[in-house]
Amino acid sequence: MTTQVGGFLGVRNLAVDFKNHVDSRMVGFLLNESFSLRAAFFW
Repeated sequence: MTTQVGGFLGVRNLAVDFKNHVDSRMVGFLLNESFSLRAAFFW
């Protein structure tokens, strides 16, 4: 029982870490895209 709960929490933490990693990459990607688009429009 304890190992099952521990394994579940470990998987859940991995999923949360993965989601945070993807979210931060997406935010950085969108920021870079909008910045380069703005630069292209202004120049």
